[in-house]
Amino acid sequence: MLNEKKFKELFERDGSHLVSIFIPTYRANHAQEDRLRLKNALKEAARQLEERGMNKEGARSYLRSAYELVENERFFSGLSDGLCLFIDENYFHHETLPVNFTPYVYTGRRFYLRPVLPVLTGRSRFFLLALSQNEIRFFEGRQHSITPAAINGRVEVLYVNKEYHTYGHFDEQRNAIVIHEERRPDSRELLGMAAVQTYLQGGRVHLLERSEMPVPTANLNAIYRY
Repeated sequence: MLNEKKFKELFERDGSHLVSIFIPTYRANHAQEDRLRLKNALKEAARQLEERGMNKEGARSYLRSAYELVENERFFSGLSDGLCLFIDENYFHHETLPVNFTPYVYTGRRFYLRPVLPVLTGRSRFFLLALSQNEIRFFEGRQHSITPAAINGRVEVLYVNKEYHTYGHFDEQRNAIVIHEERRPDSRELLGMAAVQTYLQGGRVHLLERSEMPVPTANLNAIYRY
């Protein structure tokens, strides 16, 4: 089971082509379907690696350990609700977790860790209490202000639409995010960045369905520390 030590190890790893893969799986009796999901995810990972400059043979070699896992029939007989893989040059780690992941593949300079946060933070459900104006410090749903605040450790509670992704980059000098209209090879997933930074700096993170969000019209809600 993923623990905080392994999470921080994955977070601190830096490279040129770090691949993160998430797929939902069955606990039993659907090995063929689970293998097909992983094969499709690896096809997408190879495409992203090629988009970043690798040739087909290089991408296949880079993902070799994951392809070997596909052929391991015994492995697929004892899964949980979700499978995640983290791949770098000469590095391969996978986790079978009780989280029903939405299929997702991300390649970048860092591993993508937002989907595994429920394992570390406990139950994904929450109770939003009706607090008086004096008791609640700040609540809002604007991503352009929430993401920098999360990176700077100012978010106490973060609510994230678990099905939504926003791509861009964080400008440290301006303390601001720049959103890319389309995902690019150099894009970061900004909601994931906000979620991981909030968790690492002692905040609470809730990954929710859109309808469960405190402010459902926004994909990111936050209560500030100050």
